[in-house]
Amino acid sequence: MSDWLDLKAAYFEPVCRSVFDAYLKRHRFGPGRADEAGCLAYRRGRRLLEVHYYVEESPDYSPMATIGLVPRFSFRPRSNAIGLWYAVPEGVPAHEYGLWRFSSADALRAAMTRIRDEVVEVYARPLWEEPKTLAALIERRMAEFMSERNAGIRQRKKSEAEAAFLSRDYRKAVTLYGAMPESGLSALERKRFAYAKKRLA
Repeated sequence: MSDWLDLKAAYFEPVCRSVFDAYLKRHRFGPGRADEAGCLAYRRGRRLLEVHYYVEESPDYSPMATIGLVPRFSFRPRSNAIGLWYAVPEGVPAHEYGLWRFSSADALRAAMTRIRDEVVEVYARPLWEEPKTLAALIERRMAEFMSERNAGIRQRKKSEAEAAFLSRDYRKAVTLYGAMPESGLSALERKRFAYAKKRLA
């Protein structure tokens, strides 16, 4: 753990507090709570706003911002949150705020000031004022994430089935192809599935 924390940006917490504390206090958020890396989490009721970074990117970090709703009776505040980039339309420069990298206090202050003014004020503030809209956005992102995850699993299984078929392990190919909905197979995959079943008959 000490090796990991050796990579942290010691200036992250004080700089981010100088950018966000007073601003978020005006919007009735409580004081930011810092973790061991200096990342800050601000709460207003169930609403959550975090500013953070990945320590392992040292010394050139990406600034991160997260918005969410803390689930009731949960001790895991980020279990219902999304990256703020998702709320910013594609094509808007602020959508790529993760590219506003920093390796010094001055660069971090410039990046976080832009994130406060161009991302939080414009896109996060309307969401924390309308929790139902925020909840719907989080739900949509989670559905997309699960769809992307399932698509990745499906593609991996298809690759395994293809490898089994090409190596003439027809039993494994039949098992793998058979575990997938036939409607999700391509014409070639359906032909391979049929051929492999025929070879096992």
